[in-house]
Amino acid sequence: MRKILYLMMSVVVLLQLASCKTKSETGAMSVSSKDEKVRFENMLANTLSYDTYQSKANITFKSGSSKSMSVSSTFKLIKDKELQISVTPLLGIEVYRLVLTQDSIYLFDRMGSRYVAESYSKYKSYLPVDLGFETIQALFMNEMFIPGQNEVTKDDFKQFNWKTQVDNKMVGVYKKDKVFNLSFMASAENRLEKTISSSKGDKHKMMWVYSVFEDLNHASFPRVSNVEVLSGNKKYDVSISHSRISVNSDVAIDKRVPKSYKKIDLLELIITLLK
Repeated sequence: MRKILYLMMSVVVLLQLASCKTKSETGAMSVSSKDEKVRFENMLANTLSYDTYQSKANITFKSGSSKSMSVSSTFKLIKDKELQISVTPLLGIEVYRLVLTQDSIYLFDRMGSRYVAESYSKYKSYLPVDLGFETIQALFMNEMFIPGQNEVTKDDFKQFNWKTQVDNKMVGVYKKDKVFNLSFMASAENRLEKTISSSKGDKHKMMWVYSVFEDLNHASFPRVSNVEVLSGNKKYDVSISHSRISVNSDVAIDKRVPKSYKKIDLLELIITLLK
């Protein structure tokens, strides 16, 4: 059961750092060219078009030098509205459920009959920047994002400095933020391959790498995401492997609270689970 608890903690860590803006690992960027603009537009065209998304997923988590741990789960997403992650390690029985809305976090502990229902705003003081649902959605769905913006369009090309590398990969660094860093890497096939985010000085850093791309709804979509999170002297590695993917099917997300459940604070729940 401790495996499940640590995996739920990994979700919380990702939520805390998801909105960090990123620093490029490739040095100074060149002035964008017409060729890079075409590639940028092709990368956007390669993004999955969907209204709903759901899948089965295996999540593997590793913290520092500890052994890796894995658990099965299900993902459900209603675009721009709600995301649900259910941890189902025991014969498909749900043990934990995390629901994110545009402004709130819901976390259900089925075994402890407890729940959390809180606004993102409560945790602004703990985060390097404001946390946004659109950012979290973009990270899970292999999309570029711009802080404070609902989506990235062709008109946003000039908000980045783009450079094509020797291996024909392309890196774009977001130009407008002077406090944090944000960059994206496109593969030679013009697919979003990597998102790197960090605070100045790299005290908080996250790298989200996408792989095993397959055709899905006329776009390229990764079945595997590998996430590396650095927070101070702590390091977390999370791998998410999707299967049984369904797009634009009926999706129901349930955040109703059973009457017998006790409401507690998110930090209180985290401390309890780590004991």
